[in-house]
Amino acid sequence: MPPYRKYVRKWFLLNAEVAPAPFSPADVANLELWLDASDSSTITLDGSNNVEQWDDKSGNSGRDAVQATVARRPPLGTINGIQALDFDGIDDLLTVTHGAWADLPSYSIYGVVSMDDTSLLFRAWIGKEASVATRKFIIGNDSVSGLSGLFYNSVLDTINVSKASTYANNVPVLISAHKDGNTTARAYVNGSASSADTTVTTGTNTANIQIGAGAFGGYLWPGQIGEILIYSDHHSGATRGLIEAYLKAKWGTP
Repeated sequence: MPPYRKYVRKWFLLNAEVAPAPFSPADVANLELWLDASDSSTITLDGSNNVEQWDDKSGNSGRDAVQATVARRPPLGTINGIQALDFDGIDDLLTVTHGAWADLPSYSIYGVVSMDDTSLLFRAWIGKEASVATRKFIIGNDSVSGLSGLFYNSVLDTINVSKASTYANNVPVLISAHKDGNTTARAYVNGSASSADTTVTTGTNTANIQIGAGAFGGYLWPGQIGEILIYSDHHSGATRGLIEAYLKAKWGTP
């Protein structure tokens, strides 16, 4: 090779533009739980093609969502043509074993979900309760007041999430909820704030986290769940926007 070609090649290699790596939720610090139904490698099916286990992608150990009872395992479905879990609203749910990480003074929760029947009363796609009256975090639909909401802690401090026009049967939505220490929390639907800051407090709750229901099998979700992210940090501004943009582009939410 002529000498000048060697130097030209070296210059090109040093100065060539390198495409940036695609964004991953793991790029944001303090990721505690990441369930991604579009990633088939995280899904374990039983002999009836129902979901026995949904693996956590956060990099933490012991946080996979599982269902030991065959009759309570959800099948696969889709959200905008992308693989999701399809809960029947009758008895399907998965459980993530509680750990110290689950009692968070600050947190951000994101979920891409779709509901088959938005008229049903108090349905939750994620929940953690010590009893019916002590809900750690549930995000669901309240047909009585025409709202969906995040119900938090033993006194049921509530962040009301106004029903958007896109929150209808079989229309996927992106919901996120954010708590800042022992002070305030706020919820968003499809990237838009749907509540004012609400004063909340932190309680101790050792119940397991339920996917597709509130704890103890209540408030069962009738519809699809595509992705869930939980961070032990309060997100606002650019960070929340970055994660919501990733979910919107991936799942095609409004």
